[in-house]
Amino acid sequence: MNILILTAGEFPNFEFVESLQQALSEDEGTIFKFATHENTILNAIRAQLKASNAPNKESLVSFIESISHNTENNPDPWIVPLRKQNQGTRDMVDLCKVVKNYYYNPHTFGSNSIKKVLPAVLKSSQFVQEKYSKPIGAIAVSSKNLPDDHIWLTKQENEIISPYKTLPPVYDNISQDEIETRLSNIDNIDDGGAALTAYGKIQYTDMTEKEREDISDALKRYCELDTLAMVMIYEHLKSLLIKI
Repeated sequence: MNILILTAGEFPNFEFVESLQQALSEDEGTIFKFATHENTILNAIRAQLKASNAPNKESLVSFIESISHNTENNPDPWIVPLRKQNQGTRDMVDLCKVVKNYYYNPHTFGSNSIKKVLPAVLKSSQFVQEKYSKPIGAIAVSSKNLPDDHIWLTKQENEIISPYKTLPPVYDNISQDEIETRLSNIDNIDDGGAALTAYGKIQYTDMTEKEREDISDALKRYCELDTLAMVMIYEHLKSLLIKI
């Protein structure tokens, strides 16, 4: 789940948790994460909320506690009522840990990064290849940031291209002269470092509204793919279980 608060200069954390709570309240399904980052950030926001005067802080703190668990160095740990442990009733499932413990793919070359696991899955999974080589509009997967004719899985010289490399560029359909007048030199957003740089620019750098909008749109596409990458990995692992 990736939610962006993009208004320049605004503290985004509490609004982010409100949006996350609203999105996840629609069902009781499993919540995935990849590695520990999301849990660490939610622990930090919980501490910020408890120290704040936010009117809905009790509700948001309870929500965070329900979908996460204490970090080892948390000075203010919590115990979930009736469970007598520091694990939320809907604690996020770490797909990275699942991959480390139960899945080996030589195409990852020993890396457990989602940017390596996803291309490896795409090379290895017939199910994922067949599904995501079709346009978005044909596979019953909705998108808020890409057109129905976008295809996630493409090949070049019979080699699968990472979907992160096929994301539309930040300045799609904008003239070269206009690009050169912009403050940002970001050509594309296809990794976490570039995403953080782009987010920092739209938060703290003076720029035209058009540039801010272009970068915001690119960030949303990147975050959507990060979420979809976990879905693809889950679908691949599930297809392997069916074969057993």
